[in-house]
Amino acid sequence: NRSLAEEQFCYLLQPRVNLLTGEIVGAEALARRVDTVGNIIFPDAFVEVMEQNGSIIKLDFLILRQVCKDMARRLKENLPVVPVSVNLSRLHTGVPDTARRIHEIVRQYKIPVKLLEFELTETILLTEFGGTKHLMDELRRYGYHVSIDDFGSGYAGINLWQEMDFDVLKLDKRFLCKELEERNAVI
Repeated sequence: NRSLAEEQFCYLLQPRVNLLTGEIVGAEALARRVDTVGNIIFPDAFVEVMEQNGSIIKLDFLILRQVCKDMARRLKENLPVVPVSVNLSRLHTGVPDTARRIHEIVRQYKIPVKLLEFELTETILLTEFGGTKHLMDELRRYGYHVSIDDFGSGYAGINLWQEMDFDVLKLDKRFLCKELEERNAVI
């Protein structure tokens, strides 16, 4: 994949805000492709193809390196740094040394593990349960936070809470829709 080899990818930070104080308490790194004339291309145009050909793993590591490099610079310059969440593709669940490789990159840039969180979508749990559990356990052993994104979108079920060790559960946007407001309030 030429665009990956030429590092035509970057990340944008989507802030996490404390709703009570308005303070930015973290961010999520969102991968984007930048074409040759500077247009930003959203993931729906490249993620599926990259998952099919396996290059999404290289993209995830590229984004992690970019995040770590920027964090290292900010730490060196004594600038504010907030924890950043980095997405991991479902393909990582089939690669036994993913957590070790992630940790090596983070150590290379001397980033404290408390500043990184790794995010997996709920739908991964439906098809890759064993591999996902292993990856989450390994990342947590290194001291990283792990989050489940889009909970409620894939119907993995509440038993997820009993079988998986994770730190953050991000609810799917359907939990905020007006039509189901009363039911969602109970949940």
